[in-house]
Order: sequence, then structure tokens, then C-alpha cells
Amino acid sequence: MKDRSEQLFAETPETEGSHLGLVGHIATILHALKASNVGKALIVLVISIFLVIVLTAYGQIRLYRWNKPFFDALSRRDFPGCNTKAGADTRATLRSFCGDLSGIFRAVEYRNIEAGLSCIMGIGSDAWDHLFGQPRPAELHPFREVRAGARHAVSTPEDLLFHIRARHMDLCFELATQIMARI
Repeated sequence: MKDRSEQLFAETPETEGSHLGLVGHIATILHALKASNVGKALIVLVISIFLVIVLTAYGQIRLYRWNKPFFDALSRRDFPGCNTKAGADTRATLRSFCGDLSGIFRAVEYRNIEAGLSCIMGIGSDAWDHLFGQPRPAELHPFREVRAGARHAVSTPEDLLFHIRARHMDLCFELATQIMARI
């Protein structure tokens, strides 16, 4: 006759393999996946998802480093090379750009029409005076600094403001890159 303790602690289907620990269970699961028909495809899918997550995180880090000088200039309100007082050539370039903005916008928007890309260009009062002179719009006034919660819109002399939105940020960055290349 068996000892009562042996009967109490005998392995049942529910307790079988409980002594393996986490690593043992993971090894058992991986072995079962390899043996199944869809196991290999599932393992490839999991590895692919992991790689996509790692590469996306790496891309975000690289993108932040690439944009850091721009964000630092925004916080300092320091925009060298974007001053319309620079000369007649700069004013002519900016006036020409104003006429071409819709074409640049359409070229970027065409890549993904359903992404909802939009761009609004605002021209500050001082910038208008230097770029276009008189007559000026009746209610045109200098941009004022705006704070709303965590959002902050700075005000600088000679403002040109581009409000760019889309469901896909890559289109926003592409349009901003195209704009900055022109001005």
C-alpha cells in the first residue's frame, strides 16, 4: 500500500510539469510551436513584430536627434536665415514661394490623398510689410504668443507660420522639409 503523502502529491495533469519553472515552460512552448504546422510561421511573425518595434524605436531616436536643433531654436526664438530683412533676394524668394506653396502641398499630398494633409500659412504683420508692402489686410496685426496647457506658440518678429497636419506624420515632415528647402 502506498503512503498517503505519495497519493496527495502524485502528479496529475494539472500539476504535471510545475517543477519546470519559467524557462522550462518557455522551452516547452517553443518546442510545441516548432512541432506544429503553424509554429514556424508564428515564430517568424513574433520575431518580425519584435524587429519592427526595435527599428521604430531606433527611428524615433534618430528623428529626435535630427529635429533637436530645430526644437532648440524654437525654444530660444533664434531663427538665423529666416529673417525677411536679409535683402531683396530673400524677399523675392519668399514672395515666389508664397505662389508656389499650393503646388508643393499638392505634390506631397498626392503621395497619400487619404491622410488628410493640410497646411495653413500665416504671415505676420512685420513680415507682410517687408514682403508685400501696402495695401495690407485690414485686420492684420503682429502674432501674439499663445499658451494653452502644454502647448506654446511663440511669437517672433517677421513671422511666417506654417500649421501642418496629417494623419501620417511622415507627410508633415516631408512637407516641412520641402518648405524649408525653398525658403
